Amino acid sequence: MKKQNSKINPELILKYTFLFLLACVIGRIYELDLIISAGTLNYLKFFPTAIYTFIFALPYGVAGLVLYKIANVLNRYDFTKNKTVLKIIICVTVINLIELITGLIALKFLGVMPWDYSHHFLNFMGLISVPITVRWLIFVIVLGLFAYKPAKRFIERPLPKKIKKLTIATLVVYGIYLIAIMTLKVLGII
Repeated sequence: MKKQNSKINPELILKYTFLFLLACVIGRIYELDLIISAGTLNYLKFFPTAIYTFIFALPYGVAGLVLYKIANVLNRYDFTKNKTVLKIIICVTVINLIELITGLIALKFLGVMPWDYSHHFLNFMGLISVPITVRWLIFVIVLGLFAYKPAKRFIERPLPKKIKKLTIATLVVYGIYLIAIMTLKVLGII
C-alpha cells in the first residue's frame, strides 16, 4: 500500500490561490462584457451589487479551480472515446450550478439580485438561462483551448517570488475588504 504524503505544501497552496484570484478577475471581466452586451449597464440599478463586486468574484475563483481539477481528473482516465465533449458538458453544468447557488445565496443573505436573466429564454428565477449557458459553453471551450495547459505548467513549475508576494498582498487586501463589507452589512449600513 502506497503511503500518502500528508504534508501541506505552502507553495502549492499559493499557486492554487493565484489561479483562484486570476479566475476571479477573468470572471469579473467576463461579467462586465455580459452587462455591456446586454445593454444593461445602468450604474444606479447595479449599485447595490457593485458594493459586493469582489464578493461576486468569489464564485469565478471557485469555478476556475473546480474546472481545472475536473480537467485534470478527466485527462487521467480514458473511460470514453469522446472525452472532450464529456468535459465540456460537465464543466458547463458545474458553472451553471455555481451560478445558481451563488445567486440564491446573494438573494437570501445579501438581499440583492446579483444578475437578472429573467428576460432570457428558458430562465430559472432569472439566475440561469439557456442563452447564458451557451455563452458559458463558448467560454469553457476557449478556456480549454488557451488556459488549461498554461495553468498546468504554472502549477508544475516553481513559484516565482514576485507572484508569491503579489498573491499574499492580494489576499491581505481581499481579506480586509471582505471583513469591511461584512461589518457594514451586520451594522446595517449597506
